[in-house]
Amino acid sequence: MDPAAEGQTPDHDTATNAADGAAPANGGSADDAPPVDVERAWEQFTEALGGALAQFGPESILIIDTAADDDAATPFVQFAGLDDDRGVRMEVSDDKFLDPAHHLGDDGHEQLRALGFTAPHGDEHPNPYLDREGEGIGELATIAARVLREVIGVAHPSQLQSGGPGSPDAELDPSLLVAVQAQGADHLRQLVDEALTPLFDGPPPHDADGDIPVVAGSSLVFVRVRPNQPVIELFSILVQNVANPQQAAIETTILNRDADFIRYLVAGDRILARVCVPAFPFLPIQLRWMLGEMARTLDEVDDDLALRVGGTVWRDPQAVEGGDGGPIVGVHPAVATLRELEAETPGSVDADLAARVCGHDQNLILRLIDWAGNQEEAWRKTREEALQAQDGDTAETAKEQADQAEHTASILRRALRVVVTNHPPTGPDGTPLGTSAYNAPGYL
Repeated sequence: MDPAAEGQTPDHDTATNAADGAAPANGGSADDAPPVDVERAWEQFTEALGGALAQFGPESILIIDTAADDDAATPFVQFAGLDDDRGVRMEVSDDKFLDPAHHLGDDGHEQLRALGFTAPHGDEHPNPYLDREGEGIGELATIAARVLREVIGVAHPSQLQSGGPGSPDAELDPSLLVAVQAQGADHLRQLVDEALTPLFDGPPPHDADGDIPVVAGSSLVFVRVRPNQPVIELFSILVQNVANPQQAAIETTILNRDADFIRYLVAGDRILARVCVPAFPFLPIQLRWMLGEMARTLDEVDDDLALRVGGTVWRDPQAVEGGDGGPIVGVHPAVATLRELEAETPGSVDADLAARVCGHDQNLILRLIDWAGNQEEAWRKTREEALQAQDGDTAETAKEQADQAEHTASILRRALRVVVTNHPPTGPDGTPLGTSAYNAPGYL
């Protein structure tokens, strides 16, 4: 889908290239101001880590280690979810676990104490540690970045690697926190595809413009990589058929005033929502988290916004029928995605792909089958009435729509068979993928 005709914003200046020859861990200099792109990378790392920690539950574990070319015991930072939802504990490796060349020394431990860490004591607390709960958990991401940079001496997030087991109900894929420097737009598209693959249980589908349509809550969000910048765009048609453009301008101004990440704009009779995600370097968790935030936010504002501007939104399959008994108003994003893919390459949408587009959500597929059946019946009725009125154009249009609804229902029935005969995949939080992709308020 091409948003160019719907209010494409001017490109920002192309990001500067990363500095070559970044210093290794424990080798950073505090005297030289880091380049702007390094600061941006740490900001992205901190934001992504904060999103990951917000998902922590009891027994969740994440270890961030400094990369090394040998088997040396290098410094690490680890996070663990505390029992009874009492928060998150952050630990920094003590010198007794490290090779001498990587010791933090007295100065390093003094820095940790200044940041609020409790010194190691007893067998239960072998490392310096810091506990946070509630809103204070978000502070751990900022503290971790300072420890990694100022105490351990990591020059750039790309020098980090992560791992650690998680409990079955709160597992965090450590690869989501690994920063990768994309080598051009094609490489970045590959990285985006890999980051979104778990949402589709396979390679994500692309529309005719190369964008990835992702069902996010009640909205259809398109994911696009800019060809000339390390930037990922997320955009969605939030409201369409706007009847009051003046009110739409007022409403988007108010939304933009209060929005943290999303920009809203009016384009013709539509209201679009857009987020630009910097990818220099690319952090998978940042993209996934931003998709979740966008889904949650759009779900909160779309219905009221459509009402205030006299427009319509993407509707659930249980939308109210028209007063004349005609076809149901609105098309669910999953159906729109299937039709877009089928239009690009007729016959290309098989049962497996349809199941992935629907998030392997059995209940959703059943509702969509019912919706498509109602659509077909209504359009057949419309065609009969048009033929009786000798309205050939309307009759032909109604036949095409009825045939399309019949074809959609057929694809969905095959997708249903795939879902009920296979166990549904799970997302990064351990929940069924259908639940995560359609209903999760935060993490996708």
